[in-house]
Amino acid sequence: MSQSYRMIVTYSEAKQAFVAEVPELPSCEATGATRAEALAKLEEEMKAQLENMEAQGVELPQPIDRLELDGSLALKVSPALHRDLVFLAKAESVELDVLLAELLTRGVKERWGGRGYGGPRREGGRPRREEGGARYHNIMDNRENFIEYVRSLDTPRGPGGGGQGGRRGGRR
Repeated sequence: MSQSYRMIVTYSEAKQAFVAEVPELPSCEATGATRAEALAKLEEEMKAQLENMEAQGVELPQPIDRLELDGSLALKVSPALHRDLVFLAKAESVELDVLLAELLTRGVKERWGGRGYGGPRREGGRPRREEGGARYHNIMDNRENFIEYVRSLDTPRGPGGGGQGGRRGGRR
């Protein structure tokens, strides 16, 4: 059964070693000088952990890749964010669910460093958000943050100026 769990291997600068882990088994982790060594140790750790769980009568976590998922999500957001998302969908002439799927896809990709699973990690092996990782959420949390962000696109940056907007010198 251990072969059906995903394994993530990253390099830890702090440990100066490769760290292998299994998302479905939060305390299952192993380190090694090479990826192969970390994976081999992880296989041993997983086997021991799963056997221990079975011996204690604990139900084994189902591998994520074997879950029956239908693709629908129930999500609660603030009324202001909901309004902004509906507005954005209308402005882009797409259905709200299409816009949300695109935003979630981009968010997952950014959260994992644009490389799929196994992207940026924080110490301890769990995914971490880069400083800009929460950028979209911080912008869209409320209307004021969003407006401030849009205005910042037109403000000069550094000695040469020139934000991302089409004007120089900020708001006119």
